[in-house]
Amino acid sequence: MSRKIVLCSILLLCILLVCCRAGTDKREISVLSLEDIQKIYKEDVNGTFVKAVPYKKHMLVEYKKDSATYYDWFNTETGDRDLLPVWDTNARLKIIQDENSLLFISDGFHIPSGYSGPPFLILCERKKEQIDSVDDFFARKIDKYFRIEESVAFGGKSEARVSDIRVTLTGIELLFEAADPDNPMNMAWTLPLPYMMTTYIEEKSEFLIKFHNTEIDVKALNQKLKTAYENQFIASVEVLEEKPSCVISIHLKKLAKYYHLSELRLSEYGLPVAILSFRKEIGDMNY
Repeated sequence: MSRKIVLCSILLLCILLVCCRAGTDKREISVLSLEDIQKIYKEDVNGTFVKAVPYKKHMLVEYKKDSATYYDWFNTETGDRDLLPVWDTNARLKIIQDENSLLFISDGFHIPSGYSGPPFLILCERKKEQIDSVDDFFARKIDKYFRIEESVAFGGKSEARVSDIRVTLTGIELLFEAADPDNPMNMAWTLPLPYMMTTYIEEKSEFLIKFHNTEIDVKALNQKLKTAYENQFIASVEVLEEKPSCVISIHLKKLAKYYHLSELRLSEYGLPVAILSFRKEIGDMNY
C-alpha cells in the first residue's frame, strides 16, 4: 500500500513539474520578433525604421519621420505598442530604467520651428500597461545640468539686446528686448534668445557666456553687479562688450561644479529671459 502511495506521489510531482515547465515556456514565447516589428513600420507607420533596443520582454524602436526622431515601446509577448512622447526634438535614449520608465536627452532643437533651445531631459513614464491604448506614457521635462568645463550652445538669429542683468543666489538672469523696438517684426513674443555659447577657463575659474550679434543696453553695461555674501558659487560678474557681441564673465567659487541654462518669458510683456544656475552636485539622473 505504501509503495502505491509513493509511486502516485512521484507521478503527481512529475505532472506538476511538466505543467510548470509548459507554463514557463508559454511565457517565453514572443508574439513579435524584430522582423515582425520592421514589417509593421514598412506597412503601417509613415516612417523609416532606424534600430531596436531589446529590454527583457520589451523592445524600444527608434524611427525617423519628417526629419524627426521618434520612439515606440513594444511588448513582444502581447504585441502591445505605445508611443513615447519626445516632443518633436532631437532626442536620444539615455537609459531604460524599467518597463514603465525611460529617460531621453534632447539637444533642445525644436524641428517644426527650427529654434534651438537649451538641452534638457525627457522622462517618459506610465503607471501601468494598457493593451488597448497607445498613449500609456506621459512625458516630464527635467533640467539638464552640465559640468562647468562642458561647452553648451543654443539660441537663434535675434536682433536683441541685453536690457537688464540680475545676480541671484545661485546664478544670474538676463532680460532681453528688441534692439529696434519700432520694427514690427520684433514682437516680444516672437523674439528668440540670441545664439549663445559657454566657455570655461579653468586656470582663472572664469565662466564665460558669449551672446553673438547682441547689443547691450548702456544702463545694463554700466550697472554695478553685486554678489550677495550668501552666494556659494559666484565671486564676481563682469559685462564685456565685444561688438557686435557681448560677453558675461563670471568668476566662480570652488563649490561651482555644474551649471544649467534655461529660458522663460515674462508673462506681462513676453520678453525672453536667460537663466543660469550653478550647483555643487546633482542627482544621477541629471549626470
